[in-house]
Amino acid sequence: MAKRAGKYSAVLGRLPTLGIDPARRDAVTQAQEQIKAPRKTDEECLDALDPARVIEAIATRVLSLVELKKRQTAGKPWASEYARAYAECRAIRDAIAEWDGAFSLLVEAYQWLMIDQMKVEGTTGLKLDSGASISTWL
Repeated sequence: MAKRAGKYSAVLGRLPTLGIDPARRDAVTQAQEQIKAPRKTDEECLDALDPARVIEAIATRVLSLVELKKRQTAGKPWASEYARAYAECRAIRDAIAEWDGAFSLLVEAYQWLMIDQMKVEGTTGLKLDSGASISTWL
């Protein structure tokens, strides 16, 4: 039995493709090129890294840092100490924001690579070994 057309399928073909800011598109394209670039010989060790373990180690360190920053001014109730701790916390937050920006770019680059390849392979969904499902729809 053929799949029934979606509720908006009659108008979807006439809609323009969603645009993306040219500067962002260039950044995403550059990230995609880096993703698709062949590995260098010194990068073979990348397969040994377990992202879940790396994330766990980072989370442990960040929680330790949070606890350290909470107690850093204990017994030092001076504006200068609070100002120093404030500036350090802002610097930490800015570093985390940079990491978030870098991963947001990677998420977007992988998303478009995945969508394009799913179109080539004629699929709209797949299930990962982890059990997670990924699907696209109009």
